[in-house]
Amino acid sequence: MMFFAGRNIGKKTSDVAGISCALFCAISSFLIYFSQEVRIYSLLFFLSALHFYVALKTLDNPSKKNCIFFVISALLVMLEHTIGFVFVFFSSIGVIFFANKNAKFKKFLVNSFLIALIAFIPVGIFLYNVMFNQQYFSQWWAPFSWAKLAFFFSDLFTPHLINITNAPPSFLQMAFNNGDLNFGFILFVFIPLGIAFLCLIKGVLNFDKNIKYFLFVSLGVYLTVFVASVFGKILFLTKYLIEIYPALIMIAISGLLSFKDKNFKIVLSTVYCVLSLFFIFTSKYSPVNLVRGEGHNIPIVMLDVLEKKESDKVMFLYYPKDRFSK
Repeated sequence: MMFFAGRNIGKKTSDVAGISCALFCAISSFLIYFSQEVRIYSLLFFLSALHFYVALKTLDNPSKKNCIFFVISALLVMLEHTIGFVFVFFSSIGVIFFANKNAKFKKFLVNSFLIALIAFIPVGIFLYNVMFNQQYFSQWWAPFSWAKLAFFFSDLFTPHLINITNAPPSFLQMAFNNGDLNFGFILFVFIPLGIAFLCLIKGVLNFDKNIKYFLFVSLGVYLTVFVASVFGKILFLTKYLIEIYPALIMIAISGLLSFKDKNFKIVLSTVYCVLSLFFIFTSKYSPVNLVRGEGHNIPIVMLDVLEKKESDKVMFLYYPKDRFSK
């Protein structure tokens, strides 16, 4: 899906851009990790990539057909994720603002947007209650820290995953171990993150229509979740922002490919890929080996070790019974 979406990043269709996006996804520790969990996140990434693919088509050709597919893909994202409506809201605004202006398109999309706003009313009431009504629970088990803003990007663009459940209180603290420089963290986090930021900045400086749209959606969702996290209403975890991951990948790939020096592009790509693959195949912190502390894999392992008999009864209390209605 990212191959097809990535082909449409620039002004002209480019197989190189599509292959680069697909290659990045193939070695993404974040995507490798969640591909092993029976959770929503792999499917959510796919649906987000699909939505961006349709959005790029709509930006270039705001036909009735493309607009209909845009609405359908947006609906799929909202059905898949509790806060998917935030992503859809900013994506819809972005398409209306950045698409090629066309009288029929404006009329059709404005009508669609009005229908979406009416459908959004119940969600808006729910969101208001979550923010201001104490009867709705808040995500309290992993408090917000400013370091998570940095760990968000390190999770997406380096092989070392840190903010899956709860990140350490300091990003720089990870670079030091009892006062000594942590060379592993420097090598597998700082260097890949530096390459990623260089490509992201170069991509943003391209600032064509598609990049403007990606940037608008990404910043809108990122800042919304950030503000909600500061108020303690949601956790600032990387996975909760996975919808904007395809956009950030495409901005970075656009920046990488826009460097004029071919050798420089080859060096950046090679260093990034080698570091990522070496970590994935050799590290004990590899996404292949990583197990979440509160994940369901732990009780399964316990049951295997305990050699449960037919007559034994096991009861799990995952959360207090009044927290969820399930």
